[in-house]
Amino acid sequence: MTLRKYQSKNMVASGMSVAILAGAGALLGARPASAQEVSGPTEENGCMQSAFDGGKLNCTAKDVRLSRAVSVSPATCTEGETIDLTATFETIVTANTRYDIGFWFRTDGGDDARGDDNAVCSISALDPAKEPGVSIDTDSCGDLTSGTYENVTFTIPDVLCEAAPGTDVLKLPNCTSWHNSAGNDCAINPSSPTNPIPDPSDFAPETKSKCTCDDTFTVPVIVVPSVPPTLLKTALSTADCQMQVDATYTVVVTNNDPNNAQTVTALTDNKFGDISTAHGPSPGIEQVVSTNCTVPRQIPAGEGNTTTCSFVGRIVQNSCDFIHTDTVTGTVRNAKDEITSPSDSADVTVSTTP
Repeated sequence: MTLRKYQSKNMVASGMSVAILAGAGALLGARPASAQEVSGPTEENGCMQSAFDGGKLNCTAKDVRLSRAVSVSPATCTEGETIDLTATFETIVTANTRYDIGFWFRTDGGDDARGDDNAVCSISALDPAKEPGVSIDTDSCGDLTSGTYENVTFTIPDVLCEAAPGTDVLKLPNCTSWHNSAGNDCAINPSSPTNPIPDPSDFAPETKSKCTCDDTFTVPVIVVPSVPPTLLKTALSTADCQMQVDATYTVVVTNNDPNNAQTVTALTDNKFGDISTAHGPSPGIEQVVSTNCTVPRQIPAGEGNTTTCSFVGRIVQNSCDFIHTDTVTGTVRNAKDEITSPSDSADVTVSTTP
């Protein structure tokens, strides 16, 4: 978000500029996920540890694991926001046959992939009617035989955009679970075949060791940091000496976020006070003679979109050769109700005409 304040020529005062910058960060690319169909449903309904009813998991077996993300969409995300992540994973199965495989993803930014009662996780299941899932034990939960698969694709909702420590890529701690025997009954919500939802209890590990977890797993989604405002004073002007100077200011607020609209909810000045309404002087506040800087002011999403307004402020002094310094501050709110308050100071020098 960039806010620029200019003073334009009006009677005897001319030229002041204030620039306030809050960038959105550089967007870097990552290979998008393929357009292939997802391998099965995903539901935000529990973490693996909470679903297991046999004590604390140790996950010492390594029969099924996600080795890496082959492709992802979106390619970038903004730190602190949530995204619906579609990713295709390379999945390695080292046993001959494993049944009712569950893929558990920690989505709230936590580090422990097993999770607990307070953690937020999703559970993804293989549909045996979609590759690479197969039905070996004839229930509705997908199974896998030994091999390396590069077509396990899920869409995981509401993943918090948070980078792994020391990196700029998205963290996604995860676990896999399975059953060694075909005797476990497992179903993907047979009562709703058009919108199947996996029940976490059906995918709980058969024993406390029948799972694999990776707390440091990442996917190649570039995490773009939220950039705080930076301040830049761009100009300074001189006016002829008078005890009263009416100066006209133009305020331009520019949206640098390509994805999110912004709303300017307030425009204030430390000398002129609220510049959204005309008002007379009061203790500590100088007069706003006129203004069209009404708020709120909407700025559509997209880099370079702006809203512009102007106001006339009356500068009154009891001597010549003075510098009038004031600070303008914008209050800007985005769709997630996050507030930025950039501000900057600028000087107007009033001097005796030679």
